[in-house]
Amino acid sequence: PVPRSGRPLPAKPPWSPGPRMRLVSATAGMDYSLLPTNDEDLGDDTDAPKPEAQVVPLESMREERLQLDEQEQNILRQIEDFNLVWESRRAPLDEELEGVRSKMVQLDADIIFAEQALAEPEMPQPPGPQYLAWVEGTVFPAVSNMIVALNLASMIFSMQLEHLKIADAVDNVFLVWYIF
Repeated sequence: PVPRSGRPLPAKPPWSPGPRMRLVSATAGMDYSLLPTNDEDLGDDTDAPKPEAQVVPLESMREERLQLDEQEQNILRQIEDFNLVWESRRAPLDEELEGVRSKMVQLDADIIFAEQALAEPEMPQPPGPQYLAWVEGTVFPAVSNMIVALNLASMIFSMQLEHLKIADAVDNVFLVWYIF
């Protein structure tokens, strides 16, 4: 017999009972005292404390233990049978649940795809020829801002540029950009 712990019981108990040995049941709290033997070498047993509990023979304790093992095995079999019955009744529902969940995942992916297809693009295509589409990007405004800043700097330092005789050339470069 295998108890609940899953470990098999030893064939013989690891202790050997003697005439003065007391057994205490951990589960029931009962005090089991063994009957004295007829061994002559044990001496007088008059000074030994007398057990207060009822004297129970060893054989009846072993029989009770075997009966409890049988009850445990019977209950474990009933639990296993109960689980088998309910697992067989639950299997179709588990399959149906898995099918529903896979359909939900597929439908969620389809919804996301449809929403992306219906969404308007962030920026519509600019009018005009395709080779000038870069004007709508971020490079053109950055270059334009830099030209404006350089033009402002040339106006601030225009007196110094006139001494170098390049003021007219710098102004013409900025005019070409602004006309463009």
